[in-house]
Amino acid sequence: MIKAYKRLNNKKIDVHHYLHVLSGNNLSDISRFIKRDNCLVSGQSDGALWVWTKQGNKITTTTEKHQKEVVSVDIHNNLIVSGSRDCTFKLWNCRNNYTEISPIHTSYVADRLWSTSFNESGLSLAIGTSGCNDRAALKIFDVHSLLETYSLGGEFQKGAGILDMKWDTDNILLACGYDSCVRRWDLRTGKCVQCWEDPFYATIYCLDIDKMCTLIIGTQNNGRVVLFDTRQTKYTQMYFMQTCRMRGRNSPAYSLSFDATQLFIATDQHLHILDFTDKRAKIHNYSDL
Repeated sequence: MIKAYKRLNNKKIDVHHYLHVLSGNNLSDISRFIKRDNCLVSGQSDGALWVWTKQGNKITTTTEKHQKEVVSVDIHNNLIVSGSRDCTFKLWNCRNNYTEISPIHTSYVADRLWSTSFNESGLSLAIGTSGCNDRAALKIFDVHSLLETYSLGGEFQKGAGILDMKWDTDNILLACGYDSCVRRWDLRTGKCVQCWEDPFYATIYCLDIDKMCTLIIGTQNNGRVVLFDTRQTKYTQMYFMQTCRMRGRNSPAYSLSFDATQLFIATDQHLHILDFTDKRAKIHNYSDL
């Protein structure tokens, strides 16, 4: 089940009233979802995709499925990409306001997929895998030819899988994962040009950027997120989620998103909202740890 809440004019979330509840069948769990404009796509544990649009206000389910759980999805215009534990990614074509969804390509990459992302122009597709074999964990494909154009990070240790990624520009990609680092890749040279490391060397589950100088990462332990100024390598601040401070309530920060006023963090059972505009909050400076 996915619930949609309204953001008010003062940027606060009306947590007591939701606008939509998206629920299909009870036969599968939602593994990952993404929203673009008025379309929402979710990957399911049974290998299917759910697609919902505000105009149609109904869920369209794909008839063709992955063989295993879908763990990553992305949208660009009428194209959807889905990545699965079955070591494949699929491209889907959407027609008639996303009510007709048909597969147009399937690629086998010989490793479990953890993340997928189109760049802004939709010409390149980044694929992140578990990095558990001798192949590089980060691959770039040309969307039109569907040929692999870059294979990045092949020199890293086995198991340094890619859990999340964000495009800064059409040629700059930030990726993070099990090796506790966020790396900035420049596709014009095919090299890593900058790196930020979690201060406790934890797995980095997710990241977000404002495409200026701010990078925030979500880590493996205690619902901890870390803020970086990308002009330097040392982190600026850390935040710990309230529900993870109690004994037995340790959870990764699985997903996050932010703007100039608020930071949203999803842990195992809660959605946390950090309000940067609240002047009453007590300041805790962790930057000297």
